[in-house]
Amino acid sequence: LSEFQWKFFVSLPGMMRQEIPEARTLQPEDFEKLLAGVRHDWLLQRLENTGVFKPSQLHQAHNALLLKYSKNSELWTAQETAVYLGDYLNVKKKGRQRNAFWVHYLHQEETLGRYVGKEYKDPKELWHHFIDVERQMTAQHYVTEFNKRLYEQNIPTQIFYLPSTILLILEDKTIKGCVSVEPYMLGEFVKLSNNTKVVKTEYKATEYGLAYGHFSYEFSNHRDVVVDLQGWVTGNGKGLIYLTDPQIHSVGQKDITTNFGKRGIFYFFNNQHVECNEICHRLSLTRPSTEKLNKS
Repeated sequence: LSEFQWKFFVSLPGMMRQEIPEARTLQPEDFEKLLAGVRHDWLLQRLENTGVFKPSQLHQAHNALLLKYSKNSELWTAQETAVYLGDYLNVKKKGRQRNAFWVHYLHQEETLGRYVGKEYKDPKELWHHFIDVERQMTAQHYVTEFNKRLYEQNIPTQIFYLPSTILLILEDKTIKGCVSVEPYMLGEFVKLSNNTKVVKTEYKATEYGLAYGHFSYEFSNHRDVVVDLQGWVTGNGKGLIYLTDPQIHSVGQKDITTNFGKRGIFYFFNNQHVECNEICHRLSLTRPSTEKLNKS
C-alpha cells in the first residue's frame, strides 16, 4: 500500500468517514481518468467521502462502470456497461458477510458467461469492495506465476483465482451502489484452510494450495502469504482448482482486520504448512526457519 492508503486505513477502525453527497457524482474529468486507468490510491482518495450505500436494487436494469484491476500495472481501468441484477442465488452454503445474486450483462463480451454479484449484508463504504477485488487479483497474479512453475515441472494441476471486478451502479452520473462480480462456478464449494491455523488435509488439493501459499511468500520477497483457500475442486483434487475470496497476510501492512501481518505468516508456516511437500521440493522453494519467523 502507498503512504496515502496506509494513513487512510489506520484512521478507519471503529470510525465512519465523513459523507459528502457531492462526492458521489462523477465529473467529466473523473470519467476521463477512470476510462484511461487510475492508480489504486487515487481511486480510494476520490471515493473516500462517498459514504455508506444501501443494497443495490435487484430485478432492475442499471447503467454502470465496470472496473478491472491489474496487479502488473497496478491500475484500475473502467468501461461503461449496462447490467440487470437478478435473483439471489439458491445455494446450500451462504456467505457470512455477503449475499450473492445473478448479474446479467446487457452488452459487450461479458454476455458470454454467467456471473455472480456479491454485496455486503451490512452496508459498507466503497473501499471495502475495492480492497476485496485488489486482494483477489493480487492472488491471481501470484497464482499465474505459480502455474508457470508447475508447467515447467510437468505438474498437470492448475490453480486459478476467479477474476473479480467492480460494478459501480450509476444513475445519470451519480454512484448509487457498488458490487463485486465474478464468474459463476458450478459444483461443490469447499474450504481448504482459513486465515489462522486451520487446514483440511483430507483434500489432495490442499497440498497444492499450501505449496502455492509458500510460493506466494517467496515470489513476493517474503512480504505476502495467500491464505483462506476456498473454492471448487475438480478431478478428485488433482485437476483444476478454482479459488475465490482469499486473505493475504502482508508484512508492514494492516489494511483490514483479517490481515495479521507477520503473525499470520508465522501461523501459516508453523500451523498450516508445517513441512514442505513434494510440490515445494519440485519448485525448489526455500523454507524460512521458525526462529526467523519468531523474531520477525
